Amino acid sequence: IYTAISGFGKEGPLGGAPAYDPIIQAHAGLAATQGREGEPAFFRTLICDKITAYTACQAVTAALYVREKTGEGQHIDLSMLDAGLFFIFPDGFQNHTLLAADHDRGPLLIDLLYDLTLTKDGAVTISAGTPDTAAGRMLTRQNGDCGYMLLFQASDIEPVSERVEEMGIRKIWEAERPEVSAFHLHPKDVSGAIVSIDQMRPPESWLWAGPDWQANRSRLVGDLQSVSIEVNDAETTAGRWASLLDVPCRIDGDSPVLDLEDGQTIRFLSEARVSPRGLCAARWRWLGGVETIPAPQVFCGVELVFTRDN
Repeated sequence: IYTAISGFGKEGPLGGAPAYDPIIQAHAGLAATQGREGEPAFFRTLICDKITAYTACQAVTAALYVREKTGEGQHIDLSMLDAGLFFIFPDGFQNHTLLAADHDRGPLLIDLLYDLTLTKDGAVTISAGTPDTAAGRMLTRQNGDCGYMLLFQASDIEPVSERVEEMGIRKIWEAERPEVSAFHLHPKDVSGAIVSIDQMRPPESWLWAGPDWQANRSRLVGDLQSVSIEVNDAETTAGRWASLLDVPCRIDGDSPVLDLEDGQTIRFLSEARVSPRGLCAARWRWLGGVETIPAPQVFCGVELVFTRDN
């Protein structure tokens, strides 16, 4: 069994060229995935050297097994570049693998997972990797698909955070980055849905939608106009949400309604059953012709209704 290890392989424009760990990190895309806002950053360890060594060991082990079974030898030709590419591809390039025209590229998983929260005596990170999470329990109660989160964009997140603390509401996730400050609130403390408060920098950006969402936004569906939330006690829940969001609450028919700053509304519906549906309906502005307005439809447990302005 013969094993040959090189930087870039035996052939090609860089075949036989010398290679060092940072050179391979740059060529294989590892530096690109570690940086933010277009600025690459290196792993501060000899990661490509070690990845190549592990890959070579696996290849030799497989060749030994083949020889044991067949008596045949192997010639293993391994480059550091290939080892680095295979290592980083699954999560580092996951948002480049769907090429359909109607696919909006989202943020990298690593941008969502590897985030630190700074404290007075260091930094912490929290990862909820088990099924027993707030969102998971809500999906279980609804027997599958359901609307489970409402996101609110705040021009200044600090006053909202202060109200959250004053009201004794628990945060189940929090992020502080140059481009966004955000947190999620425990659904047991607010009832009806997981509430997400997000302050984007700049305000017109929306990190969670991916880098090119403005260029790929729908030409037919406009702004979200209203949502309906089904809970056991609509009046109490609406009052708590109104205090949290610092918006007025009024009664429309038998239902309390919150009026948000940009004209959107949140309607709360009372339901006595053990597991009310939570976020159950959403109304969107339709930008197409009157004759093309779709009929109401249910998507992931939420009824979608499309209307045109008068």
